[in-house]
Amino acid sequence: MSAKTVLKFFDKRDLECSICLQRFTDPKALNCLHIYCLNCLQDLMRRHGKIRCPKCHETYDLKDGDLKHLKCNETISYLVEYVEKIESEKPEACSRCANQPQDYCSECEMYMCRQCIQQHKMFPTLENHSLYTLDTDIEDQSGDSLNCQNHPDKKLEDYCRTCKLPACEDCKHILSCYRNQHQVIPMQTALNDVNLTVTETMKTAEGIKRKLKERLDVITKERSEFESNLKLSRTAIEIHKKTIIRKVKEETKIMMANLKQIYKDQSKVIDRQVKSIESKLTQVNTLMESIKKTMNKPTETENLASYQTTITVVENDAAADELDKSFAKTRITPKFIPSPKLVELMNHEGVGKLITVGGIYKVNKEDENISVTKGQPFSVRISSLAEIDVGQLTATLSNSSGAKSATEVTHRKGEYTVTGRCDLEGDWHMDINDGDMSHVIGSPVSIKVEPLGLVNTIENISEYK
Repeated sequence: MSAKTVLKFFDKRDLECSICLQRFTDPKALNCLHIYCLNCLQDLMRRHGKIRCPKCHETYDLKDGDLKHLKCNETISYLVEYVEKIESEKPEACSRCANQPQDYCSECEMYMCRQCIQQHKMFPTLENHSLYTLDTDIEDQSGDSLNCQNHPDKKLEDYCRTCKLPACEDCKHILSCYRNQHQVIPMQTALNDVNLTVTETMKTAEGIKRKLKERLDVITKERSEFESNLKLSRTAIEIHKKTIIRKVKEETKIMMANLKQIYKDQSKVIDRQVKSIESKLTQVNTLMESIKKTMNKPTETENLASYQTTITVVENDAAADELDKSFAKTRITPKFIPSPKLVELMNHEGVGKLITVGGIYKVNKEDENISVTKGQPFSVRISSLAEIDVGQLTATLSNSSGAKSATEVTHRKGEYTVTGRCDLEGDWHMDINDGDMSHVIGSPVSIKVEPLGLVNTIENISEYK
């Protein structure tokens, strides 16, 4: 297979070493089949005393002399030579017009600009030709970054880690760095170090992104199963309804309404979880773009360190056990249980009851937003939809300033009541949960505490008579 045909199936980055982020030079393959430049592997060996694959982290006990004997990837070498030949022969102008060439057609052996390429693709006999996108801004930027800003005709040769400044052979400040025993390293080593850090950080970010997507897939699957069980419950209810339709019409309507409300409430829970994960994905994608900009820029090590810290925070947040526990408890399954001997027991038990498998609690609608005066006692009622309620609810009452107030939780016949009072004016919220992290729909409860005024005094005057 020819190089021009193989390039159809290759991305340009497949020809770049993930350590130096440049095109391969003398590519060597480790046993894990990951490929790196020989010089990059030798640099890793000098700095760490062993080879640890930056991609899969497999460790190899090799000696410096062993690296030269690693298997050379001849296909990659051939493709690199072919691409470099195309790049080196690139003309100043398009083969058809005066614009700068941006693509190369290996079939026509012509360098073309974007406008000419679009016309080229319009012909059916030419649309399947192999096209190679030429390097322009990226390589130019990479090359410029290795030239000294103070002496543009000189290449950067050294980098002072202490001062965080590069230097060429004409830069005077590097002499001071040597005199003061600063940590001065070759510029290529500095580039390799920062690029390796970028690669590892990007891999961490990709891992977080992959885990978030996996969680999103799990939630989507659970949502599908939930809706499937929802349909089964509807079918069971309808079949039971037909048997005793004349006696249970009103009860059936009530149960269908409850089922619809469960679906609505659960959908809100799932949508909130999806939104949370998508927010983290957006944050990771933004960080990844910022990290990419530090490539080939040793002077950005401080920013890169900041990005690494942020990535770690996001990773820890994404791996928190609370999220998994909370998610597991929200996976409810509607189930309809018909009553035996329904006709005879209609007046006592009704047509059946709608339950959920999995803990779920709900704040009464009228208690989701409360307005009270300073010091006035109030209560919040929470109902349980589980068949067997063994939860122990707790409630935390706090405001935006961090102030907290005591609460008391009581339980009676499947309903909880949380009482409390706030001695400071402003906006408060009550977070309600139980020991198993079961979700409480309607939590946190919003509480607006207003100053005690004349109107409120008159409204409560009966208490003082």
